Amino acid sequence: MVDLTAKPFNLDATAVDWVRRTIDALTLEEKIGQLFINLNVAFTPAYLDHILDTYHVGGMRYRGADAATVQAHIRYAQLQSKVPVGCEYRVFHRLWGYAASRSYSWMSPPSTSRHRTGPQAAPGAAGIGVCWPSPRCGRARL
Repeated sequence: MVDLTAKPFNLDATAVDWVRRTIDALTLEEKIGQLFINLNVAFTPAYLDHILDTYHVGGMRYRGADAATVQAHIRYAQLQSKVPVGCEYRVFHRLWGYAASRSYSWMSPPSTSRHRTGPQAAPGAAGIGVCWPSPRCGRARL
């Protein structure tokens, strides 16, 4: 059994109780779904309902939408899901003005710039509900 009161979790008794009750309430299918992250490229409630109800994903990534659309999508997902959904959005690409090609290969600023980008992008990411800034953001904290 994992000690949720120790590092890196540092949860108090109330939080540990919530975690245990939440896990116990999940079906095996829902627990397996928590292992997966979906790349969302559609932003309708019907699409999101299908992803959450069918796959029970533990997290979502976003591509092809502005911050307001992603924020609305994240809020909707959190209301519909039994477990909080982790969310990732490549905020720094919008910040630096880089775009994805059709082959999904991302243009990146030089590696020294990435470490500066994280602290700049993280507050914007937190503001729209993103809890996982892109790994390319360096060591940004939300």
